[in-house]
Amino acid sequence: MLVGAILFPTGLPTSYYAARYGVDIDLMTRGAGFGYLGSTITSLIYASFTFIFFALEAAILALALEFTMGLPIFIGYVVSPLVVIPIVVHGFSKTSAFHTWTQPLRVLLHVLPFGLLAFVGYDSDAWTSFPVNTDIPEGARLMMLGAASGVVFALIAQIGEQVDFLRFLPEPKTRAERRKWWISLLVAGPGWSVLGVLKMIAGSYLVTHAIRESVPLENASDPTWMYYVAFDQALGNPALVLGLTGAFVVLSQLKINVTNAYAGSIAWSNFFSRLTQSHPGRVVWLVFPWRFERASRNSIPGSGLGLTITKLQVEILGGDIAVQSKPGKGSTFTVRLMLPSISPGAFEDLNYTEQGRDLRFSGYEGQRKTVMVVDDDLNHLSLADNYLSQLGFFVVTVTSADAARLLMEDAVPDILLLDSDMPDRDGWSLARELRDGPHRSIPIIMISGDATDEGGPRNGLSLHDAFITKPYNLDDLVLQIADLLKITLTLDQQAPATEDAFQELSPTDRAELLQHAQIGHASALRKQLVQLETTRRCCPSLMRHLHDRLNRFDFNAIATLLAEERHESL
Repeated sequence: MLVGAILFPTGLPTSYYAARYGVDIDLMTRGAGFGYLGSTITSLIYASFTFIFFALEAAILALALEFTMGLPIFIGYVVSPLVVIPIVVHGFSKTSAFHTWTQPLRVLLHVLPFGLLAFVGYDSDAWTSFPVNTDIPEGARLMMLGAASGVVFALIAQIGEQVDFLRFLPEPKTRAERRKWWISLLVAGPGWSVLGVLKMIAGSYLVTHAIRESVPLENASDPTWMYYVAFDQALGNPALVLGLTGAFVVLSQLKINVTNAYAGSIAWSNFFSRLTQSHPGRVVWLVFPWRFERASRNSIPGSGLGLTITKLQVEILGGDIAVQSKPGKGSTFTVRLMLPSISPGAFEDLNYTEQGRDLRFSGYEGQRKTVMVVDDDLNHLSLADNYLSQLGFFVVTVTSADAARLLMEDAVPDILLLDSDMPDRDGWSLARELRDGPHRSIPIIMISGDATDEGGPRNGLSLHDAFITKPYNLDDLVLQIADLLKITLTLDQQAPATEDAFQELSPTDRAELLQHAQIGHASALRKQLVQLETTRRCCPSLMRHLHDRLNRFDFNAIATLLAEERHESL
């Protein structure tokens, strides 16, 4: 119980980040700062853990087959991989299906002996009053506690296997889904230690029961003997007892080894792909955790992590990535992304495309319009408020969907900017409620960090009038608002501002930009540049250089440019 109380809090952060961001132990260790070598060593340690446990569980299975069927031990050792490998070869879908279909039977057989013993009248007195050696010195007891804890602490790596399944946990969208998400996370993540402790306590009852029935001490802790004695005392039918015992132990060990093999194949694959700079795939390492040949390549060694992250980000933004490779010539990667499309009605006379980024809006014609912005991110709210207010919009900022609904009972906005993903209640549910109620005609611009959300939940209604993906350009946003409200934007008719009309970049702003550049935080850089550009707190020439380098993701050049500007200002 002491070890279990420690295992639970240590496993919770690992489980959370794996489920939240869909990463395995390999990517998690790299993101945590272990580095290339540290991640490789971690993969090796974790892979060794699964390898040892696969052998241990296979040994239990072999002993069970020998006990219940008289099968020779060496054949029992072969049975485990012959059954497990074909299941795991097909990946997570087949593994998950195997666990789903067999779990009810395993749970039933797991608790059945306890129910049968209680039914026939066996109590827990022999367990709670089991004699212990009272002559052991106090110091020796502490050493025994340490030895026992050391054995159980070895199970701390078990969280890695839980992570390999938790990373497929679907992302929650509603409050009910978030509640289920957290329950699943706690039960399947650090909750394994709670179940493990309960199983150890229950196992101690069966061990004392087996010892009382004259089972040798060396066999009393064997699951086969434990369950055989329990079933035998309750049922008394030799054939039925052997059948139930064999079914439980064989099924349990197969389920455990399916998990060990799946997680181990991933860990071995990660380790050897780092070591050999080649990636033949997880299935190869499911059968062999070693290879003789080393791939000789002329390319620069790399982990492939950047390409994996790029592919993930491109797909999140609703695009795709393709590659064409020619031996001896190289590879060409093609990225396609969904970009916002604005109808020209609201700004067809502004010649926006020809004037480009230097276009500045001063306001709009007609009555003042109210814009409600609903987002749980205070930075986004502040940015939208500052920009739209300068153009003459009356901006109402709200941090939750429920608060927005209450405000709309007293004041109805002309247009709604709604974040799709917020805690407690998401933007889609508010949009659905508005479309079903008296406010169905309010234009809604849905904003999301995931371009694949554009369709939204399907219920026969169009839940939004426009969709914008974060990070978005503020000029594109105001053009979209103007299009939906049928208003005409006005341009700043003043003469182009000279360099003298802009403030010098302050030391605080320069330090923040430099910090973002040093860690490669592109979205934060872009957001701050837009703020500086809007408030004219940076000269246009420097702003153009910064934008140009940011568009190329040249963070070193940005840092160098900021440092040079600092020396010039001094």
